[in-house]
Amino acid sequence: MRHTSEVYSRTFSKPEEGLNGADWEWWFTGSSRKWIGFRVQAKVIDMKTNSFKHLHYQKDKYSPFQCDTLIQNALQKPPARIPLYCLYSNWNTFQQLPWKCATYYPVEESYGCSILSAFAVRYLRSIKGRKATHFRNLLSYVSPWHCLVCCRGYGKGDLPSRVFRYWREFILEVEEAIFEELTPSVRRELNGELDGYRQIYNEIELTEEPPSYVRSLLNNELEEQPDPNLRTLTIFKERGEPV
Repeated sequence: MRHTSEVYSRTFSKPEEGLNGADWEWWFTGSSRKWIGFRVQAKVIDMKTNSFKHLHYQKDKYSPFQCDTLIQNALQKPPARIPLYCLYSNWNTFQQLPWKCATYYPVEESYGCSILSAFAVRYLRSIKGRKATHFRNLLSYVSPWHCLVCCRGYGKGDLPSRVFRYWREFILEVEEAIFEELTPSVRRELNGELDGYRQIYNEIELTEEPPSYVRSLLNNELEEQPDPNLRTLTIFKERGEPV
């Protein structure tokens, strides 16, 4: 509401829970007129246990894990989008939280909206199982949402360039660190399972043209839901920059 010229968002009818592994799609653009997109699954913390009980959601034992479906749907259609989790958090039992941000002084509330790679979630499912859903166990892998768009360490260039660099130089590094914790046999298994998707993922670059429905939303011409499984579409445009 405060940033009507920089943030464009449209919410559609809610898909059946757990079917496609995505609540949201984000697109970032700026003065370069380049774009970068994310396919996002949101999760809310359980206040009683300080954990994300549904982080490794599976509708039943015969269904794919939601995380796996999120990765597939993000990467199977061009332009490829980065699969990501957005974690809504609140707590009252932690003594101290890590602070890796060099842009702002420590503000614990910034972790209230955190981001975590979908590939990191997939690896954690193999290394620590469902115990890794406690927020304390996830803290070393997550970042406050604002790090994606304004980190000084990766802050050169316009908005999509900053987002791209943060993903490329920080989020991928976190994924790799988790992957290296896995046993050799599990790594081989994951390599076979994810090889095609990881190749697409690692080759993602800024794109000149987003999907047509993104342009339609910018021009206030989006009338139909572009994807029956998509709940919300949001575009972030740098202030004062033409698109």
